[in-house]
Amino acid sequence: MPGPMSRARRGFLPEAACMSSVCQRSRLRLICRLPFCLFVAALPMAAGAAEAVAIPDLAVRRGEDWGTFLGPSGNGRSGLQGMAVPWPAAGPRIVWHCEVGEGYCAPAVAAGRLLVFDRIGRDNRLRCLHAETGAKLWEERYPTDYADTFGYDGGPRSAPVIAGDRVLTFGPEGRLECRDLADGASLWRVDTAQAYHVVQNFFGVGATPLVLQMGDRRLVLVPVGGSPPGSAPPAPERLDLVKGLDSGLVAFDLATLDAPFTVLQAFNWGADANALKPIDAAVVAAHGDAALRADLEKRFGGLLAGDSSRAAKEYVCRKLAMIGTAASVPALAALLSSEDHSHMARFALERIGAPEAAEALRTALGKVEGNLKIGMISSLASRGDKASVAAIGGLLGGDPKIAAAAAEALGTLRTPDAAAALAGAKATGEVAAAITDARLACAEAFIAKGDRAAAKAIYESIKTAVGAEPKTHRERAVRVAATRGLLASAE
Repeated sequence: MPGPMSRARRGFLPEAACMSSVCQRSRLRLICRLPFCLFVAALPMAAGAAEAVAIPDLAVRRGEDWGTFLGPSGNGRSGLQGMAVPWPAAGPRIVWHCEVGEGYCAPAVAAGRLLVFDRIGRDNRLRCLHAETGAKLWEERYPTDYADTFGYDGGPRSAPVIAGDRVLTFGPEGRLECRDLADGASLWRVDTAQAYHVVQNFFGVGATPLVLQMGDRRLVLVPVGGSPPGSAPPAPERLDLVKGLDSGLVAFDLATLDAPFTVLQAFNWGADANALKPIDAAVVAAHGDAALRADLEKRFGGLLAGDSSRAAKEYVCRKLAMIGTAASVPALAALLSSEDHSHMARFALERIGAPEAAEALRTALGKVEGNLKIGMISSLASRGDKASVAAIGGLLGGDPKIAAAAAEALGTLRTPDAAAALAGAKATGEVAAAITDARLACAEAFIAKGDRAAAKAIYESIKTAVGAEPKTHRERAVRVAATRGLLASAE
């Protein structure tokens, strides 16, 4: 169990320099003692309050950042020389103090800032304070439903971690979040309890994230403690059932999209979509970045092929409609025969300009039936795919709903072959009406292109079919349209 902040020993000077001297379950006082400078450099930033608070230039002052639990060396000791040892009997001079809520974790100090992670009421709170004055620079909160089964307070156990221009928190409920150190903006987050099926075992999340440099990547390692299927929290009176769980470490890339994509895999409608904002931003950025586009398409393809939620697949299809290339066509094509996913897969394929997308739709047209076939017809027409005219024309004499959809599509494509297919079709009722409307559309297109003879032939055929004495309102409207068309084609 992680110890309260009051357990820091005097020999561990950076811990003692910005440590708590009083730790209670519901009320904590943070006391900052600065007998020497702990900071190597400082970056300017604006305060979250009404007035700006300037960060002093600490670059010329001796010291070291203490941005993670146990400090930069990982052993809780400072390597600084020239520190006052032993301390004065009364301890270092108190420079400032502030009230802190529930929690067990130490603060983190870097770049002239001090980060405090605690709980106030139903919210977990992260504050960024001016390290020398205690002035608040920014504050962020999020609601938590964590309740300790064994009566301990519900505050954070894991210390915040400052990694360059980012700060990480790991709440007791399992929410791992990365924020911008400058202003607290959320960059990504993942609910590890949901993503890895964690059952609360004893103390909630109590491990501080570890940031490791691996080549050109910085990885965030956290023990998630995922549970075996069927696991349940132990009852408070059965501490003998508390045990280690099956899964261990999970690594996220600090700078990329690993965490948001983990959230996306299990995403459902109604969930907080803010966790997906890094993906949204990456999709926008991908328009000018071929490497990023390729990476996103690979990730999206994996989600479409895998066991992701329906909401996740729909989200992916919308994004691929924006940035998809031929590389995404196979994953989308695999969904065209699915009642649940065909519509959104078509939505993406309609908008992907690669010829492979049209070919995938034409292939599916010959395989699917019913409403799915109608969908393929509509998508091919929306793409303006003239290569599909023959296949669509062959559907004019079949199922009435499919035939009507085929007629409408040919009226959208408006090629000479489309007009010929419509002219040769035999139909009655709604299908006949759809064919007539499509032929009128083809004639209008021919006039616009200057082919008045072809347009005139269509209008004369339609006028003759209606007859000199139309019997219904529709027949009268069609005769008027054909007559006006003949006048237009004669000009």
